Amino acid sequence: VEAVQNLELAVWFAPEEPLYLRDLAIAQAMKGNLTEAEETFGSLKSMDSASQEDLWLVEGELDYARGRYEEALVSLLQLAHGQDSALSGRSYLLAAQCYRYLGEIDQEIAVLEEACAALDVSSSTVHTEMLAEAYLQRGNVNHSTSDYERAYTLCSGLMERGTATLSARLNAGLALQYLGRVQQALDTVKAVVADYPNNYRGYARLALLYLDAQIGDYDKARESYDQAVTLYSGSGVQDGEMTYLTSLMQDLGLS
Repeated sequence: VEAVQNLELAVWFAPEEPLYLRDLAIAQAMKGNLTEAEETFGSLKSMDSASQEDLWLVEGELDYARGRYEEALVSLLQLAHGQDSALSGRSYLLAAQCYRYLGEIDQEIAVLEEACAALDVSSSTVHTEMLAEAYLQRGNVNHSTSDYERAYTLCSGLMERGTATLSARLNAGLALQYLGRVQQALDTVKAVVADYPNNYRGYARLALLYLDAQIGDYDKARESYDQAVTLYSGSGVQDGEMTYLTSLMQDLGLS
């Protein structure tokens, strides 16, 4: 809400500046105010100073917000190949999300690989993390060791550069587990828990690793699970992995 209000103020002070209208339309779309976003987009289109790139971006964002993913891809893919690296980076991410929602995992991976090749390292951290997630998802579908290896390589690279998020580090552990390198996965996730002691996700992943047949330490699994539940109960989020873990612990008589 605050972003929309600030941009509305910017437009009021500088109505001749297309970038403010562009960003206002996007902010309105992201907030779900689609009627207002369409009106702002109409004002932007009427400006001679508005660039084609600005129009493509807003059009893509509006179609994306409406769930019209195939239509959004038309604008986003044109913009992704433009000269503005910031706009290209945003467009690549949205295009990948469109492919994900459409269930087209190969196309999602292809557009993210293209993004990582086209953008400089400092601009492609999120794209790299999303690409690793996509490899993990495709690996689960195809039971592909090479996809798990690619996912781990990408997450490991982020970790070496010091730009890995909590999710990327947990995904590194997940890739290692899928590759059968469970002890290394356990060490990786333990390091995450040490750095994020108040986040339930690390403890949940630890519990699952302790339940792995290669380790089979039910006492530590229960201890990690109990810690995860305590932290999760106050997180205010819904997490499918916690639902699965709880069901698994109940089936094993460990909760």
